[in-house]
Amino acid sequence: MLLRTHIFLKRYAGLFIKTFGCLILCIVLLGCGSPNKQYLLQIAPPVCEETSLRALDAPVLVLRDFSTMPGMDRTAVFLANNNVIQPSTTWYWEGNPAEVMTQAVNDRLACEGPYRITWPYRGRSEHAAVLHGRVREFQITRGQRPVFTLRLSVELWSPRERELLGKKTIRANAEAETLSPQSAAKAASQAVADATGQIATWLEETRGLVLE
Repeated sequence: MLLRTHIFLKRYAGLFIKTFGCLILCIVLLGCGSPNKQYLLQIAPPVCEETSLRALDAPVLVLRDFSTMPGMDRTAVFLANNNVIQPSTTWYWEGNPAEVMTQAVNDRLACEGPYRITWPYRGRSEHAAVLHGRVREFQITRGQRPVFTLRLSVELWSPRERELLGKKTIRANAEAETLSPQSAAKAASQAVADATGQIATWLEETRGLVLE
């Protein structure tokens, strides 16, 4: 009887030690895998002056949500080294690149360009054209002077998206003072402001294709 009790206690103690060890290992791994700090990098929208508000009789432009490649469909900041990009484990945008650019383009076109903007589109209002966009690059290149790089493809479509009226590639770069969250956010804001300004100018230039 004593021998059986001794064997049982020995087995129980061994199982307890193994279970406790696995629990400690899991805690250590989870602690090491989780970043201590996470930064939310906010991209400042362009300033909209009071005199730049669109007239109520201006034609309506529908803004579709921008898209991007599946690998870029995340909020982590991408750090680039030549042709390789790697998502950061500590720096994050407010949304993925497509969401960030959709919001930024909407904010810019509410101030500039020949149209009143409808976003998100509910499928009920009349409109003169539709704007599509796709984010191709949205990253910070490592180096002595880091650079934020942005590349977009935009397309202008007729109402109901039956005819392609024009398309354009938008590029913008901005140097960052250092590879830090604050500097990266500032450089990204500059590049986004430049890119959205280019879109507004392009829409002004192609206005005749829409309203002819």
